[in-house]
Formats: sequence, C-alpha cells, structure tokens
Amino acid sequence: MTLRSYTSEDRRLAASLFAQYGSYVQVSDRLDIPISTIRGWQSDEEYIATLAISRSAITQEHIQRHLNNITLAQHELADRLENGNEMQAKDGSLVRIKVDAKSLAVIASIATQNAQLLQHRPTSIAGNIDARLLAIAETLARAARDAEARTVTGDVVSSYPIPSVELKP
Repeated sequence: MTLRSYTSEDRRLAASLFAQYGSYVQVSDRLDIPISTIRGWQSDEEYIATLAISRSAITQEHIQRHLNNITLAQHELADRLENGNEMQAKDGSLVRIKVDAKSLAVIASIATQNAQLLQHRPTSIAGNIDARLLAIAETLARAARDAEARTVTGDVVSSYPIPSVELKP
C-alpha cells in the first residue's frame, strides 16, 4: 500500500466541493480521497480560507438568484395590476379580470412595509395612540409649569400649589 500525497490544489478543490455539497462522503467519492484525510484538512489554513471564499461565493449566487426572482415577480405583479389576471372564459378564450380589492390591499400593505424597511422606518404603529398623546400632553403641561416657575434667591416660586404628601410607614 502506497501513501498518496495531496497538493494544495487537492485541498482547495476539496474545500470548494465541500462548500457546494456539504458532505465529506460526496467530496471523497468525487475526488477519490479518504474522508478522514478531508476531515483532517479542517484545521489547514489554506483549506479554511478556500472554504470561506467558496461559501461566500455560493451565498452570493443564491442571493443573486433570489434578487432575479424578485425582479421577475415584480414585473409580473405590475402586469397583473395594470392589465388584470388572465382567466379562462367559458368559451375557452383567455380574458383579463381586474385584481380584486382585497388582493390590492394586501399588495399595497406589503409594498408599503417593504418600502419602510428599505428606508429604515418602523413598519407598524406600536402602542396605543391615546396613551402616546396623553404622554405628550403631560410633557407639555410640565414644561408650561416649569416656564411659570421663577427662581428668587434660591427659592422656587410657583403659581401652582404644591400638594403635601403624607408618607405612611
């Protein structure tokens, strides 16, 4: 039995294939390199670097495919919004039917949320509006009281009576 030596190219190719398949068995079968050898390369700097670069490239390919699908879907959606959905009539002909209001509302809502996300703006109203308005009113009232208070030789004089609070043990 002879020992086989492996080159840097073998390690780089194994790393690239592992990034693609995610399986030592598949890499081993394709390259005819023992699984134990490939696993041993996990601590090799060149293998680690090639694996990282390959994974990044694969991720970028996936992202680009998704972006292309989004573009295609947006074009199709725009066509449907402008011209309606294609439906088959009873006589077998194709006709365009306007998109219903419920679907339009869903599309508008999703589009609005996505636009807000792209602008780094919140996508929903959080909390109770009445509570928020009440908090603003209280803040403004406090500011008005503070503006009326006057400082005279270290004492604060207010036109509002200060209630006394009785503390119970």
